[in-house]
Parts: sequence; C-alpha cells; structure tokens
Amino acid sequence: MKQTLLNDLELSLFCENLSMMLGAGIPSSEALELFCEDMEPGPFQEGVRRVLDCLEETHSLPGALRAAGCFPSYLSDMVEVGEIAGRTEQVLKRLAAYYEGQDALQKKLRSAVVYPTVMLVLMTAVMLFLVFEVLPVFSGVYAQLAGDLTGSSVGYMSVAKGVAWAVLVITLVLAVLLLVGLQMMKRPRGLQRLAALAQRLPLTKGVAYQVSLARFTSALSTFLASGVDTDRAMAVSSEMVDHPLLRAKLARCRERMETGEGLAQAIYAEKVFPSLYARMLVSGFQSGSGEESLARLTRLFAEESDRQIDGALSTVEPGLAAFLTLSVGVILLAVMLPLIGIMGAIG
Repeated sequence: MKQTLLNDLELSLFCENLSMMLGAGIPSSEALELFCEDMEPGPFQEGVRRVLDCLEETHSLPGALRAAGCFPSYLSDMVEVGEIAGRTEQVLKRLAAYYEGQDALQKKLRSAVVYPTVMLVLMTAVMLFLVFEVLPVFSGVYAQLAGDLTGSSVGYMSVAKGVAWAVLVITLVLAVLLLVGLQMMKRPRGLQRLAALAQRLPLTKGVAYQVSLARFTSALSTFLASGVDTDRAMAVSSEMVDHPLLRAKLARCRERMETGEGLAQAIYAEKVFPSLYARMLVSGFQSGSGEESLARLTRLFAEESDRQIDGALSTVEPGLAAFLTLSVGVILLAVMLPLIGIMGAIG
C-alpha cells in the first residue's frame, strides 16, 4: 500500500529534531526512538516509526527513508549525499530550513486563495438575499400597482431580476471553483494541476514563475551547501521545477554546463535570474562565495514571491468589492426607478 507523503512542516520538524540529536552524538536509531516517544499518535508518528523499523533492517538512514514510503526522494537523496560527505547533521539542518520555507510558501498560497473565496461566499449570500427576499417584495408591491406602471417601469424590474440572477450565478460558480481549488491544494496531484492553471492565467502567470524560481533556487542552494557538485545539483534541482518556461531555460543551462561553462555563467547567459541577480551570482562564484550568494538570492526570491502574491491579492480584493458594489447598485437603481415614477405621478 502506497504511503501518504508527510507535509512540509512535518518534514521540517523531522529534519530539525534529527539534526539536533545527531549533533549531540546520539545514534540515528536511538534518535528516532526518542523522537517517536515525544510525539502525539498520528500519521507523523507512524511515519517516523516506519523509518525506525526500516532502519533496523537496512542499517542505512537513506535506505530507511526510502523504504518508509512517506518521505520525498529529494530528502532521502540529500541525506545519502550527507552521509557520503560526512555532513549528515549539516544537510539535515539545510533540509529543515528548506522545508520550513516551502511550508511558509504553501500557507501563503493557500491564504491567497482563501480570502477571495470568503469574499465570493459573502457576495453569494448578499445576492441570494436580494434575489429571494428583496426583489420578491418589490415585485409584489409593483404587481398591485400594475395599472399605474408604464412599460419602462416593468422593463426596469426585468433588468433588476436579470442582473441579480446573472451576478448570483457568476459569484456562485466562482465560489465553488475556489472551494474546489482549496480542496485540491491539499493533495500533491491537485496542487500540480492548480500550478499548471496558474501558469496560464494572465493575473497569476508572473507569480507562478516567481514561485517556481524561488523553489528552484532554494533546492539548488541546499544541494551546493551540502557538498553536491554543481552538475548534479543543477540536474536534480531542474527536475523539481514544473514551470515549462523555467524548465526550458534550465535545460539550456545544463547543455551549456556540459560544454564546460560554469553554473553561474550558464544561468546568466540564459536569463534564468533577472540580470542584476544573475550578475550577483557570477560575482559570488568568481570570488569564491557562490554558496553565500545563492543563499542570499534564495531569500530575495522568496521575499519577491511573497510580494507578488500580496500584489495579486491586492488586485483581486478591490476588484471583487467593486464588482459587488456595482452589481448591487444597478439592481437597487433598477428596482427604485419604477417607484420614483409612481411617486412622480402621484405628486
């Protein structure tokens, strides 16, 4: 039976705790046993328990992580690299930071979807109230005054009903789509489909590219800081990218590196990073501080992702508010115009 992968927060906690225990000189098997004892019963504890059981059979931490079935291959591959280089503790620390960043990014993306969903649900509630409570009242009143209503007044009521139903259908459909999207974000495959959709939409395609770039840079930085050579680091990090434009650029970078060109020069030539940041990376590698430059770029790209997500959200919020205000205004105006005509006739 295929096991469910642990989420990013759980992976970060696992790596952080295991790193600290290994740093204290505790063997990995004993560290995992202590970790299990301190955990609440649940899928997370079961996953760590499976690693412990597999470790007793394989006597290899990377092998146990793979056999457990609930850890991504990226994590087990990195731990294997750390074991070979004698830097398991340092690699686990880097992995903890990496998955912590991924968890923060996922929460940011989820909150960016939650807010418009709440807005649309509220809009749907308002439109339901107008359609089923307000409009029937006015329709009943105007029905009693049918003899006093002109054709234009009847037309106004028809417009009000038509606009109300159209807006209700639109908001209801959008709210349902966003609710489905929230459910899809809880599953890896659903998240991939949403990412593919975001890459095509005009409002989100820039954000999608920046998010993919931040993830790639974070993975590449983690690999290089763990002692992996640049060719392998680029190859594996590229495979983790799902954005087609970025993936194509990285493929060309790898081709350049196969001809002997350096990592930073290839990234600069293919415009993977903005020019200023690419030049910073080239300068860092030339001065022998490439890892530090890449770590700094990782932070900068993560911050830029947050800014772009906030920017997209700040565009959606006033747009939805304006749409609701305009719709309600048109409906109420169309409803009140016949009444104004009647009052004028009486006067």
